[in-house]
Formats: sequence, C-alpha cells, structure tokens
Amino acid sequence: MSVQFKADSSIGYIVFDNPQAKVNVLNADTIHQLDMIISNVNTNPVVKVLVLMSAKRDVFVAGADIK
Repeated sequence: MSVQFKADSSIGYIVFDNPQAKVNVLNADTIHQLDMIISNVNTNPVVKVLVLMSAKRDVFVAGADIK
C-alpha cells in the first residue's frame, strides 16, 4: 500500500510512501487508495484537518506514472 492514513485526535495524516520506489508517483492504485481514505475521513466526525505528507525525505510526489 503506497498511501496510509493515521489520525491523532482531530488531525488526520495521509502519508504517501511506496517503499519499492525511490520516489512516490500517482498511478491508478495510488489514486484509488487516496479516494478510499478521503471517503472514510468524510464520514468521520472527529477528523477536522487533513495533512498530506510524504515518507520520502526530499520529494512529495514526483508526478503521474506514465508507464
């Protein structure tokens, strides 16, 4: 799974991390995972803020995977 969700009180963290790749990219699977997380957060009355972040040190998301 290349997108993970963690919550700390009213703050939710969406973390992009593809451990098999040097950088994170957007592909159909990543977008599907992100959509599922956001759908679940929308029904959670506790989470008020979402922070999007990368587990990679120097890059957030490199862009779309065009393969």
